[in-house]
Amino acid sequence: MNCLNFGNPENQEVYWQLKRSVEGLSYAARILNVPVVGGNVSLYNESEEFHTAIIPTPSIGMVGTVRDISRAPLIGFSNEGDVVIIVGETRSEFGGSEYNDIVNIFDTVPEPRQNVKRTIDTIVHLIESGLVSAANDVSNGGLIASLAEMCDKFGAHIDVSNYLKSDVELFAESCGRAIITVRRRNLDKAERILEDAQVKYEMIGEVTGTKLIINTGLQELTLSAHELKRALNSLTEVMR
Repeated sequence: MNCLNFGNPENQEVYWQLKRSVEGLSYAARILNVPVVGGNVSLYNESEEFHTAIIPTPSIGMVGTVRDISRAPLIGFSNEGDVVIIVGETRSEFGGSEYNDIVNIFDTVPEPRQNVKRTIDTIVHLIESGLVSAANDVSNGGLIASLAEMCDKFGAHIDVSNYLKSDVELFAESCGRAIITVRRRNLDKAERILEDAQVKYEMIGEVTGTKLIINTGLQELTLSAHELKRALNSLTEVMR
């Protein structure tokens, strides 16, 4: 289902935003082979008094099934020593991202490519096989935000020094990616499934300690559990 929230469509720019959002949703739905079964549109979300309008906000809600709930992984890291793997392809795609909003750079927006369904199906297969102990999608904020969300009970030591430029690896919001953790005894089986499916993946670290430590090659970033929790709850803290 979807909910499309926009300003005044009689404004040429807002109409263009609405048109392109609908085209983007349609494109993604066809690649993923998922139906849009319902939704609503909310327009004219703006203030005449303050001359402001809502940013283009298409919201998506999806429902799926879990065949065996006992094999459903946690979001947070759950086992000391687990291998941390990022599944899916990371590209320099910052358009419309949180990072782009902060540093104001121009770049292309994330685009669902033809192989994204195979990547998602392979992640589901790994989970249904009981090989995944934790999993989290990579979306708003990129890899570093997703890792932060997983550092509840345990932290992790992450090394991205051998991959793309550190800002791309940490903040790009390329779609169709997930972080998974696998017990070392299951690693060979998990790698075989990923390689047989021809899905791109990288082993980027292991679950250990209580801090999130990230080596970019240029520097080492260390974030404590307290700092991570404060950052993740910053919006609600401000609202209170």
